[in-house]
Amino acid sequence: MLNEVLSMKSAEKKRYIVYVVLMTLIIVSCYIVFFVFSEEVIRTKTKEDGLFEYLGALSLLITSLLFVMSFLRQGGGADFLLFKANWNYWFLILAFIFLLGSGEEISWGQRIFGWETSEGYGQVNRQNETNLHNLKPFRGIFSPNYLFTYFWMSFCVIIPIVNAVSLPFSKLIGRTGFPLVPLRLGLFFLIGYIPSLVLKATAKDTLIHSVTEVKETCLSVLFIFIGIYFLRKSSQTMNNKRW
Repeated sequence: MLNEVLSMKSAEKKRYIVYVVLMTLIIVSCYIVFFVFSEEVIRTKTKEDGLFEYLGALSLLITSLLFVMSFLRQGGGADFLLFKANWNYWFLILAFIFLLGSGEEISWGQRIFGWETSEGYGQVNRQNETNLHNLKPFRGIFSPNYLFTYFWMSFCVIIPIVNAVSLPFSKLIGRTGFPLVPLRLGLFFLIGYIPSLVLKATAKDTLIHSVTEVKETCLSVLFIFIGIYFLRKSSQTMNNKRW
C-alpha cells in the first residue's frame, strides 16, 4: 500500500512538471510575437477573425467539452445549499460558461457561415453582430474584457487562495462539490496576465488591442489544462468507486 501511495505521488509530481513546462511554453509562445514580428504582422494575426481570436475560441470550446466529460464521469453529487443533486452540476455550469465564451468570441460563427443579423437586433448591437457582448449593458466595468478577468481571477486565483487560508470556506467548497482549481495551476493565470500589463504600459497605442487579444488567447489556452486536470480527477473518482 505504501509503495502504491508513493508511486501515485511520484506520478502526480511528474504530471505537474509536464503542466508547468507546457503552460510556460504557451505563455512564452503567445507573447513572443511582440518581439519577433513587425507591427503589421502582429495586427494581422490579432485582428477580428484572425489567428488569435479563432485559437482563443477553439480553446474555450475544448475546455467546455472537457467539463462536459468531467460531468459525465464524475458520478458524485453536489450540495447547492438550498437543494442537493445526485450529479455535480457545477461541471455543466462551467461547461456552459466556456461554451458561451467560445461562441461570443466569434459571434457564434456568424462571419464563418455568413448569416445576417436581424434588423431589430442590429439596431441594439454596437457592431451589428449576433452576440451579447456588444449590447449596451456590456460596457465599462462590464465589458467582455473585464468579465473575463473577473471570471479567471475568481475561479483560478481568488477562490483557491481563500480556500487555502480559510477553513470554513474550505469546508463550504468541499460540501458544495465546487471544482477547486489547484493554486499551483491557478497562479499560471497570473503569470500569463502580468506580461499584458507591462506591454500595455510600454507598447504603442496601435498595439493595445493586439495585447488584449493575445492575453485573452493565452489565458483561454491555459484553461484547457484546467479542463484536463478535472477530467483526470473525475476519472480517478470513478475508478475508485468501481473498486
